[in-house]
Amino acid sequence: MLSVKDWNLDFALLHFLWKPFKWVGSLFGFLNKTTTVLLLTLFFLFGLFGFYFQQSIPAGLFDVLPYFYSTLSLALILKSFTTKGDALRAWGLIVLSQLFIAVSIALFNDNFGHNHILTYLSGSAASAAVGYVCLRKIRAIDNDIFLNQFHGYSYEQPLIAGVFLLACLGMIGLPFTPTFVGIDLLFNHLHKKEVIMVVITSLSFLFIEIAILRIYARVFLGQHKKTFHPIAFKSS
Repeated sequence: MLSVKDWNLDFALLHFLWKPFKWVGSLFGFLNKTTTVLLLTLFFLFGLFGFYFQQSIPAGLFDVLPYFYSTLSLALILKSFTTKGDALRAWGLIVLSQLFIAVSIALFNDNFGHNHILTYLSGSAASAAVGYVCLRKIRAIDNDIFLNQFHGYSYEQPLIAGVFLLACLGMIGLPFTPTFVGIDLLFNHLHKKEVIMVVITSLSFLFIEIAILRIYARVFLGQHKKTFHPIAFKSS
């Protein structure tokens, strides 16, 4: 039994918010497989086909596609949020999820055209490429950037840590990137009455921010694995 003092805000957030989403994310373990990545690529190409050739797809199927791609993007993000594996794979899942978000809104609203898609993805693409290069450089040090622990590479690679942080901020759409404008345009094409799409898309962007900053924290923050510098222990 839990005492009254155990029922605090941290306990409530952990057990009623984060753990349920982590449990949902754990259900998508199959997304780590290479064959699944190929299948997701085919889904993305099919979405582009539906965007350009809407009349070639049955109306009933076309009406369902935006919800399918939106839900799939959220699943990818939750998997990235819960994974304890390689940071590069988690980063790739987030990048792929943003592509599915763009496709879902493009299929949902005809007014979300090429210029809006390019505005949204241009900043994300540049940030994704920079972040990928940073993670590759860090992994080359000792081939270990798994998210099951904190690595503290900011001690050894402060420049890469700073650049990667800027890439993370660019991915979540802070005002100095085109992604900030693209996200605003994206939500402007969602009607208030479309509660399901609004909720799924909002959750996607919320967990994109959390998942990206989690990657940064696990790779670059915490105690460094090498002992050539002072270490602040938890008891200090």
